[in-house]
Amino acid sequence: MRWYVEIDLPPGAPTAAFSDGVSLCLGGEGRQARLERVEPFPWPEASPSPECRCGGTLLLLTTPGLFEAGWRPKCLPPNDRLVAASVSGHLAVSGWDLARGGPKPARFAVPAGSVYFISNSLDTLPRGSLADRPEDVLEGWGCYLKGAWNYVGNKK
Repeated sequence: MRWYVEIDLPPGAPTAAFSDGVSLCLGGEGRQARLERVEPFPWPEASPSPECRCGGTLLLLTTPGLFEAGWRPKCLPPNDRLVAASVSGHLAVSGWDLARGGPKPARFAVPAGSVYFISNSLDTLPRGSLADRPEDVLEGWGCYLKGAWNYVGNKK
């Protein structure tokens, strides 16, 4: 099985751990991963054409999202611009706190694949993640892809 992962390191960060052929633990239960450098994937940026009956911006979660307000990220615009959201339930997540030597408290995440429909374009989204807390962003929660959605039927 192969997974594609993009890692954006801050300037001056050590890169030795990310050289080709390095093996490391991935997740719990002794799973191993081997790193291999490949060319970055050119993720398309959705920009609707002028003739498109575009409804606005679509945000698709590619990893589960942890949000303080349940299903809704804080960075989304006020309710008058959030047209709809497709969120199928929640996931209970926890983990092990190495510093405390005990389990982390259970939290509830929005599943990957959830979609948010915004009534117009969004230019000021956080880069890479919709998660509310900086710690959650660093752990990979709330990653998303941005797209556009179209009206079906008559636009009112």
